[in-house]
Amino acid sequence: MSEAVPNRFLSVLRGMHTVGVHRWAPRRMRGLGAIFMLHQVCLPTGRAFEPSRILQITPKFLDDALGLMRREGFEFISLDDLPERIKNPTGRPFACLTLDDGYRDNLKHALPVFREHNAPFAIYLPDTFADGTGDLWWLTLEEVIRRANRITVQVGKAAEPMPLTTLAEKTDAHAKVYWALREIDERDARTIVAGLAAQHGVDAADIATDLLMTWDEVREIAADPLCTIAAHTSCQVINRSVAM
Repeated sequence: MSEAVPNRFLSVLRGMHTVGVHRWAPRRMRGLGAIFMLHQVCLPTGRAFEPSRILQITPKFLDDALGLMRREGFEFISLDDLPERIKNPTGRPFACLTLDDGYRDNLKHALPVFREHNAPFAIYLPDTFADGTGDLWWLTLEEVIRRANRITVQVGKAAEPMPLTTLAEKTDAHAKVYWALREIDERDARTIVAGLAAQHGVDAADIATDLLMTWDEVREIAADPLCTIAAHTSCQVINRSVAM
């Protein structure tokens, strides 16, 4: 996984600081601090087709980002302390760190970095994900397109065949299908993806099992005083008879 996009983001932040944007910006634009919403903190996979890369950062990028924030005067605070900090600002900008969904890499790769920087963090966890029954339908769709040479998808009235022999075709097809699915009822979108997975031999349950923390792992990370476990919206249970 290339770090080009995260590195460009860091470069933009450094550039804004160098030219003093934070000093000449109107006070109403500065805010009291920032809440960072993360998902996966994982090692590069090396896969050419990986649309979900936009939701991934590496442990090194996280380490660099936290180090930069610390040097720029941000104070890391927990989600529990956020309401009081907003009510009674200290004059020092805060950074509040959150992660969505409960990926196993949060425990394996993110936790050591948070410990190194003594940075509190919160994980928004859907109960079905830790139960092992949650449906990562967007990653299932990605895996179908990665494996297949052609798919036919019906969203609405028309069924459209899509060749998937090149990276460009896979990228275009994913964008077209993903955003079309986002426009319809999520239950229907999940049904369509489950059907594609069954046709192309992709096990949605295995994807969830490989990527998500179990309850034992959740308890392990929750035992760290830096960690807060918060509720995420629940995700529909995988229909295993279809997905498998």
